[in-house]
Amino acid sequence: MDIEINLIEANGVLVMDIDGRVDSVTAITLGEQLLAAWEKDQNQIVLDVGDVEYITSAGLREIMSGVNRAKKGGGDLRLAAPSARVSEVLELTGFIHHLGVFATREEAVASFA
Repeated sequence: MDIEINLIEANGVLVMDIDGRVDSVTAITLGEQLLAAWEKDQNQIVLDVGDVEYITSAGLREIMSGVNRAKKGGGDLRLAAPSARVSEVLELTGFIHHLGVFATREEAVASFA
């Protein structure tokens, strides 16, 4: 399955609404989108992962690269609405302790205020 990423602007925050699997093939697309945002000085980013069915270490690596770039630019990257499966991966890998994770997109966007 492919990945679909829709970009939405909400209160000055870039929201990437992700649908599909984030695996070794599709993580490249996520990484490209995050790099493009950073190059446009969009450093307040929310990844809405509510429709992500599966995520691998390649996807986590792209997310952490995005976090580092966003912070370098004075912002941050936060996750919204992780499914039970994604939450489990975040817990097992310890990434949950390095990311801002919010129950809803609205909460994640509001956290930048």
